[in-house]
Amino acid sequence: MDSLEKLKLAIIESIKSRIPVQTIWAECVSTNIEDGTMVAKADELEYDDVLLGLGPDITVPEVGAKVLLGLVANQREATYLLYTDRISLRRINGDVFGGLVKVEELVMELNSIKQDLNTLKASITAWVPVPSDGGAALKASVTAWSSQSLQPAVSAQLQNPIVTHG
Repeated sequence: MDSLEKLKLAIIESIKSRIPVQTIWAECVSTNIEDGTMVAKADELEYDDVLLGLGPDITVPEVGAKVLLGLVANQREATYLLYTDRISLRRINGDVFGGLVKVEELVMELNSIKQDLNTLKASITAWVPVPSDGGAALKASVTAWSSQSLQPAVSAQLQNPIVTHG
């Protein structure tokens, strides 16, 4: 390495050492979902009103989670969440519609309903009308199917409550 290259590297290192750090690792102390903020602590220093996102899009870390904070223009009063290792809630475009759908659970629920309808179709298809029986043959054909009640769907089983959207 020639002397010009050494001088160049020395100048770059000198400049880098004068630029303050713009990110900091901290721990989530508390969150305020309504305000979209949290309090974080790093080296016994608390960072208040840390933004969890902008507008309706927020990521809420669990209390005690490790968080990476960004400092706007290196001002500790203007911090925002970059990353968290444990998420309590993620909100995308608000929370009007509740949690995102868990596709596999929804597909199982729909397939259960389809199977039930197919059982009814098979019973009706297999039914042979009997003259003057008053519907007794049809009733006998669908009795096994109709005696099994369908269970209502439970919203909590079909949605991811950590990720909401609106």
